[in-house]
Amino acid sequence: MIRNPLKVMAVAVAAVGMIVLGGSQRAAADIFITVSSGTSTQTFDAPSNTSANTTFTNVGGYSFSIQTVITNYPGTGGQGEISTTVNLASFTAGSPALVTTVQLTNPGGGTNLLWTSPSSSPVSVTAGTSFTTQSGVSAGTVSTTTYYSSPGVTSGLGGATVSNSAAYGTGGGLSTASAAYSGPYTLAQTVTLTGAVSTASSFNYGGTSSVSSIAVPEPSSMAIAGLGALGMIGYGLRRRKALGA
Repeated sequence: MIRNPLKVMAVAVAAVGMIVLGGSQRAAADIFITVSSGTSTQTFDAPSNTSANTTFTNVGGYSFSIQTVITNYPGTGGQGEISTTVNLASFTAGSPALVTTVQLTNPGGGTNLLWTSPSSSPVSVTAGTSFTTQSGVSAGTVSTTTYYSSPGVTSGLGGATVSNSAAYGTGGGLSTASAAYSGPYTLAQTVTLTGAVSTASSFNYGGTSSVSSIAVPEPSSMAIAGLGALGMIGYGLRRRKALGA
């Protein structure tokens, strides 16, 4: 008689465990970062969908650490954003470009995951760079490319791109493009450093990629604007008539 209650309890515990584990698996996401310079490549797979912080490591002639922050994933229809900062501790002058690629993937760095759809179409896709004046730095260019894709492109980068570049000392910049598609989407970025010249022991730079809704005027606002335009036209006609008389 004792076995049946124990069996029922065991089955219940197993079911709860499967639900919890299954739910965690469905919600799991990794920030997958690939850093390359010439033929040297290093990958980082952070089991998080909010932030990733790497330890200092070496790729090619560079020693660096990376901080990446993900905004609004899985999100609730607001702006989706990837913001990455590279802290460069040292590098060998003349080294090939240092390319940092950030993707939000399923565990293990496989298929890119879908972000929550913006609330309206078209949407605004941006790429921004940050490379402000820092002691010891005298040259270099940072380029950020944002990759915005429909669900049909779920691996690699692909999809529509928006790029922005900033030469050292300009402080950075922002490029924006609109896309008609506003369903679920993938978002990824690359941040590339080329031609850096520095006598400083360290400096940093970064890039931001985002997707947000474009504000569309409400019908009431459009009606008010239309009435205002008609009023101006009427005023002009009356003025012309008065001057003609």
